[in-house]
Amino acid sequence: MLSIQTNVNSLVAQENLNVNNTFQSKTIQQLTSGYRINSSGDDAAGLAVANQYRNSVSELSQGVANGNDGVAQLQIMDGGISNISQILDRLKTLATQASSSTFTGNLNVLNGEFQTDVKEIDRQAQAIGLNTGGSFAKSLGVYLGGGAGTTAASALANGVVTVDLSKSTVDSQSLGLTGVQSGNTGYDLSTSNIVAITGNGSNTTVSPGTTQFQIYGPGFGNGVAVNVATSAITDGKSLATAVNQAIISAGVSNTAFANAGITASITTDATTQHQVLSFSSAGSAFQVRAGDRMANAFLGNTGTAGLGTALSSTLVGNNYNATNTTFTSADTLNITVAGAGLSSPIALAAVTANTGAGSAASTAVLIQTAVAANTALAAAGITVTNTAGHLDFTSATGGAVNVSITGDTQNVLGYGSFVGTGAATSFTAGANETAPAADGTVTLDLSLDGGTSATLNVSIASATETNAATGAAKINAAIAALGVGSAFSKAGIIAKDNGSGQLQLISTNSTSFRLGVRNDGTTQEALGFYTDANRSAVGAYTAPTTPTANFVNQDAKGEYQLGTTSGGGGTAAPLTFSAITYATDKQSLTVSAADASGASHSVVVSLDQAHGQNIDQAISAINTAIQGSGDSTLMQINAVKVNASGAEKIEFESNVSNFSVNVGSTTNGSGVGSQGSTLSSVKVGTGGAADISTVAGAKAAVTAITAAVAALGVAQAAVGKGENQLNYAVNLAQSQITNLSSAESNIRDANVAEQAANLTKAQVLQQASIAAMAQANSAPQAVLSLLKG
Repeated sequence: MLSIQTNVNSLVAQENLNVNNTFQSKTIQQLTSGYRINSSGDDAAGLAVANQYRNSVSELSQGVANGNDGVAQLQIMDGGISNISQILDRLKTLATQASSSTFTGNLNVLNGEFQTDVKEIDRQAQAIGLNTGGSFAKSLGVYLGGGAGTTAASALANGVVTVDLSKSTVDSQSLGLTGVQSGNTGYDLSTSNIVAITGNGSNTTVSPGTTQFQIYGPGFGNGVAVNVATSAITDGKSLATAVNQAIISAGVSNTAFANAGITASITTDATTQHQVLSFSSAGSAFQVRAGDRMANAFLGNTGTAGLGTALSSTLVGNNYNATNTTFTSADTLNITVAGAGLSSPIALAAVTANTGAGSAASTAVLIQTAVAANTALAAAGITVTNTAGHLDFTSATGGAVNVSITGDTQNVLGYGSFVGTGAATSFTAGANETAPAADGTVTLDLSLDGGTSATLNVSIASATETNAATGAAKINAAIAALGVGSAFSKAGIIAKDNGSGQLQLISTNSTSFRLGVRNDGTTQEALGFYTDANRSAVGAYTAPTTPTANFVNQDAKGEYQLGTTSGGGGTAAPLTFSAITYATDKQSLTVSAADASGASHSVVVSLDQAHGQNIDQAISAINTAIQGSGDSTLMQINAVKVNASGAEKIEFESNVSNFSVNVGSTTNGSGVGSQGSTLSSVKVGTGGAADISTVAGAKAAVTAITAAVAALGVAQAAVGKGENQLNYAVNLAQSQITNLSSAESNIRDANVAEQAANLTKAQVLQQASIAAMAQANSAPQAVLSLLKG
């Protein structure tokens, strides 16, 4: 069919020409770009996969650079460690030379070079970032990428190569060549002065021929008594030897103390040039105290003729009652001793008072015997004396003693007149309340934790006081009248009939208290707590003045303590403590520390009236909780007692550089001070280094250097392992880059040979399409020939 209106052949030719033009354009685009996929329309699914491969290649390429950077840094560390190894060789040479008794040169010259080389180790360790707390002394994560996992987090974690250098520090402290050290430079322990100390008869000791040092540290328990034999001490060398032998003996029964590696040595102070008894440890914080006067002298706390500074601290009791001078009945006395280093109060066996003339003094002798027979008090150095008409308790080691006595019905001994066998949360009268012969006042004395009593006056009327319920109502009304701020209200004290006709006083919040009952002489004690009629001469109880603490604590320099930083140095800031006297006062201390990898650890310590009646009990509770956590990082922290100008305070100390204590608040403000604050650790002072100025010190240094070489080898092995680990990881990453790039190429890149053929094909088809379209366009001209006829 011939048609003028529609040229179908031309339209077909045009369509094919467009297809061929498009085919040619794409072919040219692939050949000129080199990519098979130039837009998402070319292959959307393939483009998504190829982009993912390309992204992974970019990640891995930077990861390879990261890995190579890590290897380079580890190689720098490796070289530094090798150099430190050579310094250790020189230190070993110097120490070996100084260890020989036949060496005739000047040991101080050798020691000078020795100390310089130790400092050079510290400088180089810092330069390569492997000093304690250094920039690389931790678990390092090098991200190379290419990880896989079921979750995004696990895939990310799988792409990190971990090189743990947290235990690879190589400074002198880590290698055991220096550590925390205590020592008093104020007194020269020359041979003549040591002889003066041991020969001074006024230098009392814990026992004949034995002087005692007390050392406190993490896991040591309530301190370790180091009993040193004095018979062979003639000079500095023999003193250090005797102390070290005693330390070894003490460590047999205390593993934590033995593991702390504390040693004693005679060192020369660089400033004063005094010979000093120093205690040091490479791995543990600690505190040293003198257990007697001779030990105090050896610690440098001494006056003339080598006499050690007095340590003892005495609780001077109140004078015996001037009115009730003798016991009229064989009272059962219950005595509780606390403080002065005791981890918990000690209740003595009950003492039955003598009666008659001189019974105050003779009963005091019975108390002396009971105290001497108590092994815990004897170990703590607590004794009692009956001098000048009062009963005095003394701590030989200088801690503040607290004493309470109950059962002394007439307050003969001056420690108050309290019922029962000690502190309790309730007291019940032994007899029914009775109507007094005349009106008057009965006074209740409330004593918390042995302190001065608070008083409550209760008006008694002879006509109405007939039963316990009446008396209870009167007492409760009197307590209410005092207000909520009174000791009676804070302790939650109420009175009631116990149901059997006896009056009962109880603490509704479980506060422990002591109760005293007395009358004004007008009326008898009608409440039923005492059977004697007249108790007006008993008097109110005023607790003896808390004695000044006299102990001297030497905390190791170079350890970390709670404190402040100023001028580049740290200053310890010990915490105050006041007895927790009410059960409503519950305090939480959160002790936190970061380990070498930066991970945080914490434990919450709870203090209350049962565990915070005095500073020693609180410290024991704190350390028990820390050690009970089982956390190896936290267990390196220890709370100790320090003497701050006669006042006892709490200090936290550790060789862990980054720890803190958050101090919770209590209702009445008692307990550990700085409540509501978080206190952080600072490094206090500088520890001492191994010393070869003596033959004994040089021999100890030889041993220390041998151990240092082994420790350095462990650190270098960790660095070498890290190098190999990163090299392996880089090799894998490069292999992944190659394979991912190949996979991306297969998807994205153009096949040049195929597309060159396609181009030829497209050109031929285009030419054919144009020729055919020309023929199709000329077809309508044939219609004209038909019309000519």
